[in-house]
Amino acid sequence: MTYSEVLAAIHSRKTFSSKASLDRIRPLMERLGNPQDQYRCIHVAGTNGKGSVCAMVESALRHAGYRVGLFTSPYLVEFRERIQIGREQISENALIAAYEEVVEAETALEGEGSEPINEFELVTAIGFVAFRNAGVEYAVIEVGLGGRFDATNVLRSPAACCISSISLDHTTVLGDTLEKIAGEKAGIMKPGCPVVMADQKDAAAKVLREQAADLGCPLKPSVPWEILSRDITGQELLLDGYRLRLPLLGDHQAENAAAAWSVCASLGLSPDQIREGLSTVYWPGRLHYVNQSPPILIDAGHNPDGVAALCHCLDTLFTDRSIIAVMAMMRDKDCDTCIPMVAKRACRMIAATVNLPRSLPVEELKEIAEAWCPVDTAQSVRKGLNIAKEYAEKDTLILVCGSVYAAGEALSTL
Repeated sequence: MTYSEVLAAIHSRKTFSSKASLDRIRPLMERLGNPQDQYRCIHVAGTNGKGSVCAMVESALRHAGYRVGLFTSPYLVEFRERIQIGREQISENALIAAYEEVVEAETALEGEGSEPINEFELVTAIGFVAFRNAGVEYAVIEVGLGGRFDATNVLRSPAACCISSISLDHTTVLGDTLEKIAGEKAGIMKPGCPVVMADQKDAAAKVLREQAADLGCPLKPSVPWEILSRDITGQELLLDGYRLRLPLLGDHQAENAAAAWSVCASLGLSPDQIREGLSTVYWPGRLHYVNQSPPILIDAGHNPDGVAALCHCLDTLFTDRSIIAVMAMMRDKDCDTCIPMVAKRACRMIAATVNLPRSLPVEELKEIAEAWCPVDTAQSVRKGLNIAKEYAEKDTLILVCGSVYAAGEALSTL
């Protein structure tokens, strides 16, 4: 098969199966020889920040000399971002080989009466096989959705788990309270496995502590952290008494860095190794500042807590800028809360859409935002950027926000 044929085959799968379960992927991994057991894994769940924690832990492990796999989702520009080895996207040939190996095993199981796997289960299996084939020593695995029934939860004995910040998101799937959502995230904990808990709201923290106690998991808090200074290139932090430069914007990234530090320390990395990893981490599309004329800030935050973190960054670093926002959201998110938060800070908004059925129509986005600022519409983020540039003046900051897909389209355009 060609690479394009493999991508088409992957995307032709159902996004979700009718029943949330590990009963489809477990037999598949058994048939494949449980590749996920052949290297040490770090498993990271959470509502916000889990991808950032993964990127930081991967960077620290790599700078400590290990061969490291990184599995994240979704992707921004190129599908192969989801499976990286040594911080390089998996090659097309390696992806094809892993896909064919997985599908061969799946076909054999279907001949025995097994249910076909869905898209995320397929991609997860491909990632685990690709990491085994590449001979990684560690794999840093981001949960896709929830935790308990997420396909990545076939990990049986991770080296460490981490639960990043929990808030209300995907409530129709995970539950409508922090306690219910935290219960789903806590499902990645395994007996005796060290668990790092990032700063949490009390309701979520209580659930995580109880689950850890029930399973005999050593529960480690994030190390103490303090922001010493911040500018448009990043921030100076004090983590567990050690000073370092983090090249990411947003106070929430300091919180994520503190969690990543605790994870790395539990794996036995030295403070110097962790500092080097965090000081060189790269995680695009999250408060991603593009220094051009006019400057552009790209952020993938798509729920109230994520957008609040974005707004805090605007309020602390960009008070001297006039903001033109290009915003595209998914209709199943809390649009009524998120859109006004951005619109209040903008002198103009371009209501945009992305090429997905879930994308909120521009007319609906405009209706919510126009109570706070003038609103134009655009049928793509690319067109929205062009409109924003026409309005831009010397002190303008163009902001692209509202969804991972908007951030990805902006990065692809740039």
